Amino acid sequence: MAIRFPALRGGGTAAAILAALALAALANVAAAKFPVRWDWTESGLYTLSEESRRAAAGLGRDVRIVSFLVDGGPVSPDALRQIDSLLEAYRQANPKRVTLERIDPRRDPLRAQALLKEFGLDPLRDSIDVVVVESGARRKQIRLLDMVEFDAGAPSSGTPPVRALKVEPAVTGALTAVTRAKRPTVYFAAGHGERDPLAAAEPGLSRFAAGLEREDVAVAPWNAVGATEVPKDADLVVVAGPTSPWLPAERDALTRYLEGGGRALLLLEPTLRRGGDALVDDGLGPLLARFGVAEDADVVVDPGRGVPFLGPETFYAETLGLHPVTSSLRGQPVLFVLARSLRAAKPGPANVVVHSLAESSDASWGETDLAHLRQVALDKNDLKGPLALALAAERERGGRLLAVGDVDSFSNLAFDRLANGSFALNAADWLLDEGNALGLRPKDRRLARLFLTGPQLDALFATLVLLLPAMAVGAGLYVWARRRGGGRAR
Repeated sequence: MAIRFPALRGGGTAAAILAALALAALANVAAAKFPVRWDWTESGLYTLSEESRRAAAGLGRDVRIVSFLVDGGPVSPDALRQIDSLLEAYRQANPKRVTLERIDPRRDPLRAQALLKEFGLDPLRDSIDVVVVESGARRKQIRLLDMVEFDAGAPSSGTPPVRALKVEPAVTGALTAVTRAKRPTVYFAAGHGERDPLAAAEPGLSRFAAGLEREDVAVAPWNAVGATEVPKDADLVVVAGPTSPWLPAERDALTRYLEGGGRALLLLEPTLRRGGDALVDDGLGPLLARFGVAEDADVVVDPGRGVPFLGPETFYAETLGLHPVTSSLRGQPVLFVLARSLRAAKPGPANVVVHSLAESSDASWGETDLAHLRQVALDKNDLKGPLALALAAERERGGRLLAVGDVDSFSNLAFDRLANGSFALNAADWLLDEGNALGLRPKDRRLARLFLTGPQLDALFATLVLLLPAMAVGAGLYVWARRRGGGRAR
């Protein structure tokens, strides 16, 4: 005779449930304490490279990362999630040194306001789609567009697709920047009528200089008059719109600096000579020629891309996206107010590579009749578009130069218009080589594709649509039959 113990059987069930709950709790504790992630993407979108992991793990100072990135911006939500996942990976690589704070200004406006004030960001004036990396008093701001690479061949309507992520070059570079012993120094040349980096008026460059300082770059003046050498600690020299010529000795000093591996940003301006029939010679032509760049004696007019209520000398130009300066802009236009055209010399120096970064339209031209600019018209002496407005030149043995045919495009007047601010800061980043920390490459976001033949598709269809459902039905019928047979036997 069988003896049944219902209480014991019920107690066993309760113990099993408690044991299952305990195992689940232990699993959660272990997952929180020893997080493990699997990244099945081909390019490792969610995983730090060994170089970035070592850079984060080897930090000798505390680093704070604050992300203001939220949905609704120029980047799709899935790309934002991938960026956020990589930021989290930096924290996990060194949780004792790295902290990560995510701020959504819509859900936590008070905290967001406090941090924006702390970082010197004005939502009415500055883009706050940024990540700030800070260590002590050193701070570097990374713009969202610095962390993505758009697909230049995709349709332009709607949210642009992100082809690759540049999070690691940007963030690892920022970690290195804010913990390095010295900030890079940018010298603004003075003495030939150049624009003032501290001037807050429209012709000044204070907005550009402030953007550089937010990226952990020191800005300083350099009196170039009579100089025979560039300051030894110069990482970049900016010559912003000289209105009088550089002397040969001053120019030679800058040339030696560049050919020794230095970097220079030349913002050229078509300044009319007294009498108005020619342009002032800035004295920089021989230096430009050493880098395969020539400046034309003209004023570019582009009626097809003009700005309402302004003359044809104020226009927007599309950027060309095959260079680090422009790849993140995805063809966004840059405003030019009064520009002269530039040319890549043909033939140019053998050891120099020149890229065009922005061009006027096919309908534009370079007006050479400077004495009659009030009534411009295309004639046989003019230069027909498209015309280069910004050129980047790089020597194989070191030395970079970026020339722009309009200083106003970097000035306070235009810095916040169209893509001018991003273009200006990207130019400085490329010249300073800020985006190439440790040679890290962007991570490709393109999805892996599976190609199946016709018979393979048929087999897949038969398995998923016919075989598996049939097996489930058969198993159900078998269980039903067994239970029905067992009931009759009792």
